[in-house]
Amino acid sequence: IPWEISVKTSPIANNYVTAAVSVIIFGSKDKTTKIHLNRSNLEVSSEWTKVPKNEMVEMFKPNVESKFRIYIKDIGIPCKLRVAHDNKGSNPNWHLQEILLTNLRTHEQYEFYCNRWLSTREDDGSILREIPAKGPGITNPLPREFCALIL
Repeated sequence: IPWEISVKTSPIANNYVTAAVSVIIFGSKDKTTKIHLNRSNLEVSSEWTKVPKNEMVEMFKPNVESKFRIYIKDIGIPCKLRVAHDNKGSNPNWHLQEILLTNLRTHEQYEFYCNRWLSTREDDGSILREIPAKGPGITNPLPREFCALIL
């Protein structure tokens, strides 16, 4: 199933992120494997064309939205997202505002609002965040059996 992952970096961040960012999406039926948000699945906002491999792309810049296209198996309704980075490079500190996940077949959209640092130097020192979803089919709080994979 094709999905678009739209990652919005907060204006609080002071530079682009050098660390490798990944996500795992947990759904009502299953979860994905680790998805690396890198330039191999980076989309140019105005066109659905991949960025040439020889171009240098600075991703996750302050106040910028980076969009990625991924293809995943049917996981059901997305209910949680785990986002993390490898803490490498000269500027691994990242202030994530939010991630929007859009099913490109149904156009259903799920929001994962973070507004926190993924940094060993800021906030609570964590480079991993688990964020609950808001969107179609999601009730708050989630029924215990809805997303058993969260536990």
